[in-house]
Amino acid sequence: MRLSIVIPVYRSQESLRDLHKKITQAADGLDDSYEILLVEDCGGDNSWQIIQEICAEDSHVRGVRLTRNFGQHYALSAGLESSRGDWVVTMDCDLQDDPKFIPQLMSRALDGAEIVLVRRVGRDDGWLNQQSSRVFYWLFDLLTGARTDPAVGSYRIMSRRVVDTFCRMPERYRFYGGMIQWMGFSTVTLDVPRQARHSGRSSYNLLRRLALASDAVLSFTDRPLKLMVLFGALTTGVSLAYAAVIVIQRLTGRIAEIGFASLLVSLYLLGGMIVMSIGLVGVYVGRIYTEVKGRPIFLIAETTDD
Repeated sequence: MRLSIVIPVYRSQESLRDLHKKITQAADGLDDSYEILLVEDCGGDNSWQIIQEICAEDSHVRGVRLTRNFGQHYALSAGLESSRGDWVVTMDCDLQDDPKFIPQLMSRALDGAEIVLVRRVGRDDGWLNQQSSRVFYWLFDLLTGARTDPAVGSYRIMSRRVVDTFCRMPERYRFYGGMIQWMGFSTVTLDVPRQARHSGRSSYNLLRRLALASDAVLSFTDRPLKLMVLFGALTTGVSLAYAAVIVIQRLTGRIAEIGFASLLVSLYLLGGMIVMSIGLVGVYVGRIYTEVKGRPIFLIAETTDD
């Protein structure tokens, strides 16, 4: 198998046939040895029935249906584990990622890069969506120390070595882009125009992006714990300096009686920081508990291969 195209599908019954048509037009120009993997993530619509119909019409298409809605990053993981190609393309199903650029991705990859990322230019996602995306990546970069590009999504091509390495990473909490970046394989980018969404609307609003950012940060790095230690040290230093000032003023008679306002503020501040620190440690302990249980990352209900 020369090329695999992995696509997570979620509530995309209106766009699936157009997506299949455009991918076929792009892939047929490369090589007949390709496959299209459509991973249905239980969106509650008729996507799986349409996938089965497409598979019956086109032998290049394979369908995978998960037992429940696991999420985009888990559906991508399921597709990557099921893929067989020497090169693997991942993309979204809403046709904002135009399949006609797959030949260009393949050409850039054959020039020597193991990963070719698509950088979306000319985006028209609306002010709120763009700002929420920037907040997501700003928060992720701040708390992990990584450097990510908000214009890069899941549209990319990767070598089989990259895919196999990704599939050997067993953590349950998965952040697709961050995990690929962490590997450190040779990477180049390809600028392509962002297309209009075929139908429907994105399920990633500001709150979901913030939740994804916090989930990605907590699963990707322990830097928040280190930042809490640093903040605790700074707070302690400021408190000691302030205490020294108060003692000096008291001894020199510049103040007759120490007020309660500063005391209450200090108590509330330190109390809140202690509770937040304990809660943060608890979140990490909970994630350790989840990882130790060793449950599967995803479960497959059925495939069209069956």
